[in-house]
Amino acid sequence: METQDPVRAVEEKIRSVLADHSLRGARLAEAIHGLGARPHDEPFRLALRTVLPLDLSEDQARATLDAIEAHRAGLEATLGRDPGFSVAALDYLQDQEGTLRDPLFNQAPPEGPAAARRAAIPNEASIEEIVGLELKRAERFARPAALVLLAPDGAPQEGERAMLAAAAALRDGARDTDQVARLASAGFAVILPCTAREAALLAARRLRGALLRPTGVTWSAGVAAAPGDGRTATALERCARVALEAARVRGGDRAEAHHAERREHPRRAASGLAGRLRREGTETAAAIEDLSLGGALIRTAERLEPGSECTLVLRETTARPREISAPLRVVRAAESPRTAGGAGWVAAVVFLSDAAGRVRLAGLLADLPERPRDSSWAGGAA
Repeated sequence: METQDPVRAVEEKIRSVLADHSLRGARLAEAIHGLGARPHDEPFRLALRTVLPLDLSEDQARATLDAIEAHRAGLEATLGRDPGFSVAALDYLQDQEGTLRDPLFNQAPPEGPAAARRAAIPNEASIEEIVGLELKRAERFARPAALVLLAPDGAPQEGERAMLAAAAALRDGARDTDQVARLASAGFAVILPCTAREAALLAARRLRGALLRPTGVTWSAGVAAAPGDGRTATALERCARVALEAARVRGGDRAEAHHAERREHPRRAASGLAGRLRREGTETAAAIEDLSLGGALIRTAERLEPGSECTLVLRETTARPREISAPLRVVRAAESPRTAGGAGWVAAVVFLSDAAGRVRLAGLLADLPERPRDSSWAGGAA
């Protein structure tokens, strides 16, 4: 029977102690001190080395641990919850003291490859909290942060097995400070601390490449960066989804960064309108995602060829509905993975209405709400 390495045994006990949220301040210090069974043991030095790449004397390690615990209490007061010892240590040593440039946490390896993947990749239920915490840290220290959403352009060849391999590839390709999460819909989210828009776009392109081999399909990516694209998790997610949809509309297999709305006419939510496309004497249903005086984003069951022209018939779903017809030209079109209601294609169109037609359209738009800027994590694309 193998005997366990005594140092490793102490390290495991230390990890257990540091993970216990009931041990705080003096109680934590007392618990760590109690792990030093022999006179030459240095439990505080070993405790810091267990979670951080630091090699301090025992006295320095004890003082540093006390300072981290005090900082942890301050973070708890700010965030309204205990961030845990490891997060407090990272925040204190990197942002307060500047001790760590690129901190690497020495996390205990889970048992087996499947457990490692589960431990490394949180799910969608926890991502909003992770993004929210990172945005608070970014705002507190006036640093940027970015969110990347990645989605496959087709179904991975080996299904769930391929997605697990993709998760492992993302963790290998991400920095130690990045957070990777699995989304309920096929795809991943990557949170990039201290990363501005252009650097995040480069990272997204690199991560897309890392996903191709394990899944056998190309990937699209949408990038949003704080503070420019929002200061909340939902706002940043909305912008990243808009950018992801833009990548898909442009044919997929690319990464796009979100840019603030620059169009002349504000977009309106079109939930109160029914749409039909009229072309060559036939009519087909069209789901209106959003609408402006200059154009629309629509979903259809059949592909619309870029450059082609047809007419969009808009009809209110009220008791006394108005109906108008708007000639249009298709600017971009691409297959969409979201197929709710049988609409499997998305197209961006511009209207070719004359002055009278624009007046009628403006009257219809006046009664529609502006498109909301936030959406839930379960929400769809823009």
